[in-house]
Amino acid sequence: MKTFWLKRSCQLLLSIALLYSCTEKEKNNSSGSAGNSSLPVDITIAKSSTHSQSEAIAGTIISNRHVEITSELSKKIVTVNFKDGSFVKAGSILYKIDDADIKAKLLQLQAELDLAILNEQRLSALLKTESVRREEHDIAVAKKQALLASKQFLQDEFNKTIIRAPFNGIIGISKVFAGSYVTPGTPLTSLQEQHLLKLQFHIPEKYVKLVKQGMNISFTTVENDQKLNAKIISTDVALNNDTRSIMVQAIVSNSTGRLKPGMSAKVFFSPDKAERSGFSLPTEAVVPGEKGYSVFIISKGVAKQQTVEVVDRTDNHVLVRSGIKQGDSVLISNLLRVSEGTSVQIASINQ
Repeated sequence: MKTFWLKRSCQLLLSIALLYSCTEKEKNNSSGSAGNSSLPVDITIAKSSTHSQSEAIAGTIISNRHVEITSELSKKIVTVNFKDGSFVKAGSILYKIDDADIKAKLLQLQAELDLAILNEQRLSALLKTESVRREEHDIAVAKKQALLASKQFLQDEFNKTIIRAPFNGIIGISKVFAGSYVTPGTPLTSLQEQHLLKLQFHIPEKYVKLVKQGMNISFTTVENDQKLNAKIISTDVALNNDTRSIMVQAIVSNSTGRLKPGMSAKVFFSPDKAERSGFSLPTEAVVPGEKGYSVFIISKGVAKQQTVEVVDRTDNHVLVRSGIKQGDSVLISNLLRVSEGTSVQIASINQ
């Protein structure tokens, strides 16, 4: 019996020793974790600045002038006198259409016209001496006028066999080739004026009165973030019933040729010329909530949530009017893991 109780006592002492050892280990681990619990974050320093209110509006670049080149005759194409996608000058020949039959008719008509002119001149001389009746002279004059009109008609038809560029521009890809038979209205190619382009966009109804001809605006394209300038030249006569917006067109210089019709653009329209003061912060610093916006600032190594007033916003920055002060350290990373009172450690400062 004594031996049994001795074994039980040893087992109990061993269990107590093991429990104490595990407790001390957990305390040590907990102590070590507490020393490294600060969350690494990136911050930016709040600096006061002034900004003008700007609306970012989607727009499209279109050609200043654009025409579809078509045929006015039912004939065969003889020659194509341009290289697809090249620059052509106003008046340069684009297509030559078969004109053999028109030339033959013109030669025949010219012979008849020459004879009619001689006949009219002869009868005019005889009329002065009253050797012929005035009716004969009048018939000769009428025939000459009819032949002149027929010649003018054929000359116009002949002129249509030469298709010229109506203005300077970039010619498109030809849809027909030498030997192709075309009819009136057949699309041959397109021509676009591109040294000047138009920027087309729509602005909301509330800004209609602020749009003036001659107003300067800026825009960017997908292929380049550099801001380019344009000048408003016209607005549509009425608002769109569905969107309650009005179409605006601005003229854009394209001397470098970097812009192409059809490109999308982001237009920066400033309805309010007055500058607004505040603190410019990256958009990722601001946290939206039910009661507005807030940011986290660092005070003595601890994150503190602060409600702010946002007065302007772009894709990359927000302008905060109140809620922070000059020199505050504002968190811009790990915001999803931060809450009021979280211990943080600054990893980097975004200038």
